[in-house]
Amino acid sequence: TVSAQKSKNSVINVSSLEGLNSAIELGAADVIQLTDDIVLDIGESLTISAGLEAVLDLNGNRIVTSDPSVVPVVVEEGGCLTMFNGTLVYENELGISSDTHAMQATGAELVLSNVDLSGYKTGLRISDNSGTQGKDSAVRLVGCDWTTSGCTMLVYGNGISSAQNTQLIIE
Repeated sequence: TVSAQKSKNSVINVSSLEGLNSAIELGAADVIQLTDDIVLDIGESLTISAGLEAVLDLNGNRIVTSDPSVVPVVVEEGGCLTMFNGTLVYENELGISSDTHAMQATGAELVLSNVDLSGYKTGLRISDNSGTQGKDSAVRLVGCDWTTSGCTMLVYGNGISSAQNTQLIIE
């Protein structure tokens, strides 16, 4: 359980998905820093919901999943995630391949810096919103090394013209 007051340039250390989710929901720090790998149980994911913002320093650690049916990092419409300095890994001892994406952003802001991926079929799925409702995603990737067995990135449109545009910057 995390309970803290936010101060300027504060950093909170977490070592579990529960601690990470609590810190995000509470807005407990400017930066949330992992102190160890986080291994997601079946069905678990890190989800940044509407109105939430998080800066996550993986601190050289990994977020590991073995569930081929769950997207481990999801940024929902109106959510904002900056993640840096670590790796997202799909490992499955039974040899079940991953048909899922490592991350998904729909109408969200996502910045990844030096975040590597391995073991996934697809790295990132960016989904467009419908027509004039909602907003489209803004994604920036800097210094990321992604090894996937399929498509590294998928950008899905919905076929409806809208005033907003999905933004994708890769450096």
